[in-house]
Amino acid sequence: MMRYTILVLFCVCASVSAQIRDYYYKLDSPCSVESEIDNTTIVGICKELVYCQMAVKLITVNRIPPYLCYRDNKDTVACCPTKDSLFKTGAFRQIFKSTTDNFIRNKDIAVLGTDNSDETIERDIVWNAGGALVSDKFILTAGHALQNTDGDLIRYALMGTLNKTDIRSGMLYTIVRLIPHNDYDPQKQINDIALVELDRRVQFSEFIRPLCLPTPGMNLSVSPLTVAGWGVTEEKVTAETLLKIQVTEQSPSACHKYDKSGRIFNKATMICAKGAQLKNRVDYKDTCQGDSGSPVTMRSREVSCTYVAIGVVSHGPECGSGAPAVYTRVQPFVDWIIDTVWPELASLS
Repeated sequence: MMRYTILVLFCVCASVSAQIRDYYYKLDSPCSVESEIDNTTIVGICKELVYCQMAVKLITVNRIPPYLCYRDNKDTVACCPTKDSLFKTGAFRQIFKSTTDNFIRNKDIAVLGTDNSDETIERDIVWNAGGALVSDKFILTAGHALQNTDGDLIRYALMGTLNKTDIRSGMLYTIVRLIPHNDYDPQKQINDIALVELDRRVQFSEFIRPLCLPTPGMNLSVSPLTVAGWGVTEEKVTAETLLKIQVTEQSPSACHKYDKSGRIFNKATMICAKGAQLKNRVDYKDTCQGDSGSPVTMRSREVSCTYVAIGVVSHGPECGSGAPAVYTRVQPFVDWIIDTVWPELASLS
């Protein structure tokens, strides 16, 4: 039944015929097609459409035509990308087209908050942490960011605005599910990564888009890492407007000095990084309270998404002291993210 459903949906894609490739492509042979959007080359393998997850997703979910090797009266064969993680995570070019706009435009960053239990504060929501939108229903954050220091669980996510106090200029969502990684240990501060599910699907726009996830072999820039959030500033107050800093990865030995019984820096799942010293100040650029769970990003050289989520803010010493902080590395957890956010893809494998 699935096969016929896909073929029916495929027929409604009017522009498919313009994308049919020459017949020198054969089933299971390598293929390449030129993107009509940015003139880049997509490399893949010719597969029957129903066996190409990317093509199925483009047709059934995104309602746009896939790239074809050929089509005749018997078969419809798609050029299926070899880097399948790219389309699984929504980073495939033709699904979510991005721009080179500055990261500070906040296309993919969310601020996360709890109900206000402090009667001295007039606001209904207290914003405690950050996160990154990775699909139309899920935000990536840190495990320890799922609750504040009083034990209150986060319940709200605000996106599409730079000023977290101006809810009307953004989109407010209710969080319906908190999903810490199965192996998250708050005492050891390991596997400090989590997902939160929203009450409804996010409508992507000029101001709200998902952040890309790192995939094996992805060609990334060598520039410093970028971190953005609404945490405590050098003036010791929580920022109302989204701020960003650049941090540079350090040797693991710089973070091993934080090791103690049961809590050891692991370079396979953690990043050790620090910011530069502030001009004419003794303080250093750094992440701080309120930045927990915010994305650590890097530019990609080969995917049209401007930035890729390399890490999330985890823990560190006193803010601004010049000592490096620890960030959870995202790549080791990509399979878990995919299985949680896109479980329907498992049935298509």
